[in-house]
Amino acid sequence: MADELLGIMQMSDSLFPAGMFAMSNGIEAMHRAGDISTAADLETLLRSYLAHQTGPSDCAAAVRAHRCAGEGDIGGIRDLDARYLASKSVREIREASVRSGTQMLRCITEILHDEEIRNGRMSGTYPVSFGVCCQALGISAHGTAMAVSYGFVAGCVGAALRLGIIQHMEAQGIIHNLKPDMERSALDGCGSDTVWQFCPQAEILQMAHENQDSKMFIT
Repeated sequence: MADELLGIMQMSDSLFPAGMFAMSNGIEAMHRAGDISTAADLETLLRSYLAHQTGPSDCAAAVRAHRCAGEGDIGGIRDLDARYLASKSVREIREASVRSGTQMLRCITEILHDEEIRNGRMSGTYPVSFGVCCQALGISAHGTAMAVSYGFVAGCVGAALRLGIIQHMEAQGIIHNLKPDMERSALDGCGSDTVWQFCPQAEILQMAHENQDSKMFIT
């Protein structure tokens, strides 16, 4: 139990060198467009992300990858990886997901010296890589989904802090308020047989981020 808890904390920590700190998930573009200017705006956005993207897409992909890894189903992981990548319509998001996922696999391989991870031949999307690595660390499927959910919220809140949208006390308030939503997101991911998302307005603004002349974040 302690090993799993520590593993979850390690995987969802911003200190983990996967490069997720460089992603704002469209928050930078939304802030510049005037769509996000307060803590309440950010909390509303993240609640929508958790319900319509993080849970049914990222958590679901991580949990399915976790199960495939436990069964040694490399073909299933590759298929899932390809389908997840195809579901992402924003180029920046696709490329950042592969970079972060590949880096995560590299890091866990160095920690565990696991040849099965090393020879997986995955393209390396982040949630799929996350699920494989959590399986290797002995983290449960539910723990994996919770780590994905919390890591997403913490990363977005951190981005908003650096953009000056919110202050530190507001950041902690948002994380606390979204705990039930993070749990629902994780449970949705654990119970889903498919990987889907529906955040068209957010995706359009994320696409606009690609064309900005100067930007603090990759996405």
